[in-house]
Amino acid sequence: LERRARELVVERDLQILERGVERYREETGSTPRELGDLVRAGLLPGIPQEPNGGRYLLEEGGMVRSDRLARRLRVFQRK
Repeated sequence: LERRARELVVERDLQILERGVERYREETGSTPRELGDLVRAGLLPGIPQEPNGGRYLLEEGGMVRSDRLARRLRVFQRK
């Protein structure tokens, strides 16, 4: 149960970070070089702490991942 709760936190954080990346693109016309750019641009108050002791990484193309989880949760999202 605790592991699943951490997975949910990671997925929430990834979605927040990816929305920040998208807003950064909309405002600047480019993809941030690193997640810290989102904070410097005032889009996020800070980078969330990865609950498994890892880090969140920005990949080419703007996707964000945890260095501790091999795959993301599949979650239902309304369109």
